[in-house]
Amino acid sequence: MALLQTYPQLRTEADKLLRNQMEIIRRYSSRLDFSRANREYSFKVDEIADIEQNTDLFYFEYKRLRIACRTRFDISSATYNDITIRSRLATGSPTEIDKINAGWGDYMLYCWGTHDNIDEFIIIDLVEFRENQEYFIKIRDKWNDDGRSAFNSYDLRKILKTPCNIVAHLKDVS
Repeated sequence: MALLQTYPQLRTEADKLLRNQMEIIRRYSSRLDFSRANREYSFKVDEIADIEQNTDLFYFEYKRLRIACRTRFDISSATYNDITIRSRLATGSPTEIDKINAGWGDYMLYCWGTHDNIDEFIIIDLVEFRENQEYFIKIRDKWNDDGRSAFNSYDLRKILKTPCNIVAHLKDVS
């Protein structure tokens, strides 16, 4: 059985890809709606921001847009043809989907890759996602083996066919 990682360990893993993720957002920033941007620029990667505001390991603000980032390691987008977002915690604390549904976040950069490289990604418009998430749902509240959290699985193929998809760089989604 794998040992559970601490927040600092998870943070270190996520930070390895931070430069790549920020470059993806910069590269495709012309496709983002900056009329939503009304906040000061900041960068949040601390544990409090993760627990209280975040949609997985971290978020950053790019020119005042709030962008959530999530990376799935060691699988490709075609493995399950989905994106997953934490939906329940055994503790009852708010989850990533709760925070998204409460209006947190403008976009999500969802990535697949190794611990050293982003191989595939999609930028998702969270306003569109909120409005259509019931259409995208594949599996609701699937509990992880450790019983600590559950996730919703959303159909990547459906997301790709809607305005929710801002830009995608995927190898083979069938």
